[in-house]
Amino acid sequence: MKKIILLLFLLAGLTCMVQADDLVIKSGAVFKNYAIAGAAPGGIRVFHSGGVAIIPLDQFPDELKSKIAKFKKDIPAENKKYQQRKKDYKKRKAAKKKLLKERAAKEKKSAEILKKEAAKAKQIQTKLRGKTKTSNVKFETTKNNDND
Repeated sequence: MKKIILLLFLLAGLTCMVQADDLVIKSGAVFKNYAIAGAAPGGIRVFHSGGVAIIPLDQFPDELKSKIAKFKKDIPAENKKYQQRKKDYKKRKAAKKKLLKERAAKEKKSAEILKKEAAKAKQIQTKLRGKTKTSNVKFETTKNNDND
């Protein structure tokens, strides 16, 4: 993925060197050293010295209509790809949320089991301490005196 992005930027840099014109769209915005990169969801992707912009078709000047006509037909396909990526992202996000919820439930259950086991162990220890308590019995020892 990083290689593709890097390649796109390199291509954009090369095409910017080839075409060093300024693009003035109908809204009045100016894009310095522009290069038309291709169709994008909602318009045409343009690389320029300030970065990347997606410009709607109706904003291009009339003299460029013929130049962007070849990209115009690709816009519906780009819109479809964009919608599919958006849908896939939502699916992944929902799956991740579900997984995290399941994990939290398992951890909660494990914590409850550990707590019960600890309580049970404490009861057993208490019982054992009760059985092993010695009464206050004194043992007498006899001394052997060999002096007799």
